[in-house]
Amino acid sequence: MRIFSILGKGIQIIIIISLTVAGPALSGEGEEYSIIEKDQKKGLANKKGRVIIPPEYEDLGWSTGSDQLLEDVIGFKQGNLWGILNTKNEKITEPVYTSLARFNDFWIVASKKLPYNSSIVYGVINSKGKAEVAFQYHNLVVSGNQIIATQHQDGKYLYGVYDDRARLIIPIKYDLVNALNDDLYEVTLNDKIAVFNSKGKDLTDFVLDSVQLKPENLLITYQNGKQGLIAKSGNFIIEPEYKDFVIKGAALKAQNFAMWQAFDNSNQLKATYFYDQLIPKGKGIYIASVGDAEALIHESDSLLSAFAKVEIQAHLGDWISVKKDGKSGVMCMNGKMFLEPIYDSIRYERGVFLVKTLVNGKRGWSMVNHQGHIITSEVYDEMNWLGDSYFRGKRAKYWGIVNDQGRETIYCKYDSVVQYSEGKLLVKFLGEDGILNLDGSWEILPQKKEIEIVDPIRYLIRSPYGSYVAFYPDTKDFTAEYFLYKHGDRYLEKTLDLKYGLLDENGERVIKPEFDEISKLHHDSIYFARAGNSYSFITRSGKIMVSKDPRFQEIHDMSEEFIGVKIDGRWGFVDINGKLRIANRYENIGPYNEGLAPMRILSRWGYLNKREEIIVQPAYDTVYSFSGGICEVVKKGKFGLIDEKGNISLDCDYDNIRRIKTGGFFIEKDQKIGLAGKDGRLLILPRFDKVIDLNNGFVIASKNGKSGMFSNNGVSIIPMIYEDLRYDSYNDIYLAANPEEWVDIQIP
Repeated sequence: MRIFSILGKGIQIIIIISLTVAGPALSGEGEEYSIIEKDQKKGLANKKGRVIIPPEYEDLGWSTGSDQLLEDVIGFKQGNLWGILNTKNEKITEPVYTSLARFNDFWIVASKKLPYNSSIVYGVINSKGKAEVAFQYHNLVVSGNQIIATQHQDGKYLYGVYDDRARLIIPIKYDLVNALNDDLYEVTLNDKIAVFNSKGKDLTDFVLDSVQLKPENLLITYQNGKQGLIAKSGNFIIEPEYKDFVIKGAALKAQNFAMWQAFDNSNQLKATYFYDQLIPKGKGIYIASVGDAEALIHESDSLLSAFAKVEIQAHLGDWISVKKDGKSGVMCMNGKMFLEPIYDSIRYERGVFLVKTLVNGKRGWSMVNHQGHIITSEVYDEMNWLGDSYFRGKRAKYWGIVNDQGRETIYCKYDSVVQYSEGKLLVKFLGEDGILNLDGSWEILPQKKEIEIVDPIRYLIRSPYGSYVAFYPDTKDFTAEYFLYKHGDRYLEKTLDLKYGLLDENGERVIKPEFDEISKLHHDSIYFARAGNSYSFITRSGKIMVSKDPRFQEIHDMSEEFIGVKIDGRWGFVDINGKLRIANRYENIGPYNEGLAPMRILSRWGYLNKREEIIVQPAYDTVYSFSGGICEVVKKGKFGLIDEKGNISLDCDYDNIRRIKTGGFFIEKDQKIGLAGKDGRLLILPRFDKVIDLNNGFVIASKNGKSGMFSNNGVSIIPMIYEDLRYDSYNDIYLAANPEEWVDIQIP
C-alpha cells in the first residue's frame, strides 16, 4: 500500500490507493523487488515498498513467463511488443521485440520482425540491448545453459548449438539437434544420428539409428538393431553390439546376440557373426535379423541394406522380394531398394516385373522394366506370361496381348486367349474359336468349331461333321470322319458312339475306332486298348500283338518289358505278345524294378525274378521297390531293410524307414531318428529328434535342442553343441548358432 498527498484550496486531502503485489520478491544487483499490479498494468517496487517502476506496462518480466531481473534490467511489454528497461524506469530499448527470453546472467534471447517482409528472426542481446548473436536465425531455443539455433539455408532448416558465452560449439549444418539432458545432444545428419556433448565434441560418428535416455541418466544407443551405452557425462561409451541391457544401480548386465559361426565340411571356422538369425540368400549374401528388423549383409559382415522392419523374402530372378506393412517391393542383391514396398503384389516373369497396385484410381496389374519404370499405359485385371516375349492381359472383362516392352499389341476384346505357339494365338471371340497372328490379323477366322494349334505350321479343326488338320492358312493336310484330339504326337479319334481309334502324325490310321479307351504310349513302343472287358496290345506302328484278349480283367503299366495282368482273379505278368511269363497265381503284384517284382501270397508279400523264382519269401505285410539293391519291408507293423537276395540288412524293428536322395535311409524308432547306409547297414542309432538330409553326403541332426552334423557314413563332423545348425548351399558352408549370453560390465 502506498499513500499519495494532493493539495488543493488550502485543504490537504489524503487519498489511499491500493496496489497489489503480483509476484514473489525479485533480486537484482543485491536488491529485492516485487512486481506490483494496478488496473491490469504492472510495475516494480523495491523491498521497502517504494514504487520504482510505475504500473503502466502490459507485462513485466519475459515472454516465457519468467520475471527474474537480469542484472538491473527487466523486460516490459507495450502493446504486443517487448523492450528492456532498468530499475530506474529508463528504457534500454524501445518495445521492438516479439519475444524476450532471459538466457543467463548476461544475455537475452530475442526475436523481432524484419521490416521488409514481417518474418520473425531471432538473435541474442545483452543487458545494454547490444546484439551478441546477430538476428539471422529462424529460431533460438534455450536448453539449459546453451541455445539450439535453427537457420534457414538453401531451402531447408539447419541446426547448431551456442554455449553460454554465445560461442558456436556445434556448427549450424545439421538436419536436427535435440537436447537429451544438460550434457548430451542428439544430432541428426542424413537420417543418421551422432551424440555430442555440451562442449560440442562428437562422442559417436553419424551411424546411430536412434537414442533413448534412461532414468539412470544413461543413454542407450541403437545402431542396426544393436544397442550401445553412453554415460551422462559422455566419458563412458559401449559400442552398439549388444541385444539388451539391464541396469540395477551400479550393476550393468549386457546381453549378447546369438553367435553364428561359419564352418566348412571339415569343421574349420571361416567367419563369426552376431545376430538373432542368419539365413543364406546368395553367393556371399545373408539375411540377418535383430528383433523384428532385417537387413541384407555381405559375408564380410558389412551391411548391404539398413536394418528395417521389413521381411526379406524369395528370389525374383537376380532380385529379392521384400514385404513391409503388408506391401511388396523388390531389393537388389547389393541391398539397394529397387522397387519400394508399396505394391499389393509382385511377380517376376520372363524378365519383367508384374506389380499390382492402385493407378489413377484403379487397382490392377502393371508391368515394370529393369529400370524400375512402369511401362504399360493400361492397368489390367489379370496378367500372365503366354510365351516368348508376350503376356496375356485382361481388362474390362476382355483379353488381349501385351509385349515385354509394355505395349498392348493386340487390343483387349477377346473372350479368352487359349493357346500360343510360335507367333500364332488361339482365341475365343464372341463364343467362337479363331487363330490370330501377332499383328492382330486373323489367320483363321472365328467359327463355331473347336480349334487346336498343332504346331507352328498346322492347326486342327473338329466338329460333329468331321475333323481335319491343315497347314496355314487353309491347306488341308488330312481329314477324318470323326472328332480328333491331340494324343502325344498323334491324334485320338472319337466316333459319335464314343469309340476311340488312333491316327499317326500324317493322318494314317494306326488303330481302328473300336475301343473304349486307348492308353498313352508305353516305353515308346506299345499301346493298351480296352474294349469292354477285353484288352489289346498294339505297337506304335499299329501292329496288333494281342487282340481283344478277354482273359485280362485288369492291367498294370509295363515295367521292364513285363505287363502286370489280372486273370481269373489272380495276378501274373505277360509280355507284349500276351504270353504268360509269370503265372497268374498271386493275390497282388507290383512292377518290376532291378529285375524283381513284389508279389503277394496268403496275404504276405515277397519278391520274384523274371524266371518266376521266389527270391524273397512272402513274409512281409508291405514291401517297396528295390533301388540300389535294397528295399524297405514291413513286418508286424515294423520296418526293416532287405537286399536283392532276401538277406536282412536291418531287422524289422523300426517305426518307419525313409529313403534319402543320397541313397541312405532315415530310420525312426520311439519318435527318435537314426541313419542307415545305402547298403542298409546301421550307421547311427535312432537317438535324434530331427535329422535333415543335405543331399551332399552329410546330414544335420538335432537332439535336446542341440544340433551337429554327420557324414552319410555316420562320422561326426560338427559336434552336437549348437543351438541351431543350417547348411548354406550357396557358399557350401555350415552356420552354427551359439546361445545368447549375459555379461557383466563395470561402470567406472
